Amino acid sequence: MAARIFDDPGFDVRPAGQPLIFSIDDTGTTPDRFVVIVKRSNVYTGGTPVQVAKFYLTPNTEGVAFFDLSPIAESILEFPLKAGSTVVHKTATLADAMDGLTMQRFQVQVARYNSGTEGSVDDTEEVIVTNGTQQIADGLHPSFNDYLWGNDVGFLTERPVVNNVITHRARRDEEFVVSFIDGDDIGEARTGTFTLRANFVPYTGSASEQVIGAAYTGTDVRQMLLQIMAGGPNFSLQYLAVPFTLEETDYVDIYLHEATGGQVGNAYRVVFDDTRGCRNTATQVAWINTRGGWEYLRFDSRAPKQISVEGKTFRKTIGTYGEATFSFDPAGSQYDTFAKTGKEQYTLQENFFDVNERALLDSLMKSRMVQIRRMDEDVWKPVTVLTNSLTIQPAGSQFYNVSLQVEIAQDIRC
Repeated sequence: MAARIFDDPGFDVRPAGQPLIFSIDDTGTTPDRFVVIVKRSNVYTGGTPVQVAKFYLTPNTEGVAFFDLSPIAESILEFPLKAGSTVVHKTATLADAMDGLTMQRFQVQVARYNSGTEGSVDDTEEVIVTNGTQQIADGLHPSFNDYLWGNDVGFLTERPVVNNVITHRARRDEEFVVSFIDGDDIGEARTGTFTLRANFVPYTGSASEQVIGAAYTGTDVRQMLLQIMAGGPNFSLQYLAVPFTLEETDYVDIYLHEATGGQVGNAYRVVFDDTRGCRNTATQVAWINTRGGWEYLRFDSRAPKQISVEGKTFRKTIGTYGEATFSFDPAGSQYDTFAKTGKEQYTLQENFFDVNERALLDSLMKSRMVQIRRMDEDVWKPVTVLTNSLTIQPAGSQFYNVSLQVEIAQDIRC
């Protein structure tokens, strides 16, 4: 007799926000309890995983217990905010691994517990988990294979694929990356030599293909989650080898390349378009989408700034009671505040979102990690999207007026 896991997500990449259900029963007599041990590791295979949780589950009337790994995984996983010492949106090289616990291999082990005695581990299953929020409506264990290297989509984006191309229109001064799982034998067998490439296409003249990174073949799980340079400023180092300038570039195609077979999977196409938002200071918004990758939108209209302050007011006794001669300081304040903090809010507006950009707003509203950057600033700031603040109105054929309120997710020190 032994405890067993008879249904599980499988050894593959899964987003932590979907149900990660492990179904447990016993090959013989149902025990008093099932013991569930959860461990994590940075290593793709092998190594000694670290135990992070232990549970004792009571079987139901059918002698079965169900365990959902997703709350544990979400509490441990971190968002990919840094690549080495660089803010992720400013990444200009693939050499740096993602910092922190951005992707982890989790082990779920089961054992029996009878009459106060805990048995040894009977069964072990594993899954690799990253951030993301796949919905129950997509199925209990929806396949994530489309988002692995070289597959149908390949990139961790919610932008649509049209004729094997994912299009992202951007101004040349936008900073952004595209997320990519460089999986080594995660559900797919790898043979051959792979590189990540960018094909720079000018308005006139010949294109220039550049290798921008080698496909990862190591065992560090974090390094399988790549953030590939995609914005104009991110490509600055590449233009040392490209025979024309960023201003002369029409678009850039990013894709996986196999040495003998050419392009694998889809291309992520960045089309440079400086015609929008030329009179105002635009605002970039970045968030972690349902695939666990970074997604971006640009709001071109002015973003009004609002600061609100709250604190407890108290009255002080004024006058020099501790001095030889009593006097008042007419400039002294009798009323003061403590626990005073401020909040900074912005109203983001855009008048010309197309259908695809409008669809991305659903993902933005649901994301737990959102950041903004005003185009006249260098810093990215974490924000909270205010509840019920999103308004969308049709604006002519296939365009939408959008308004959204965000609040800087850090207090202003007063």
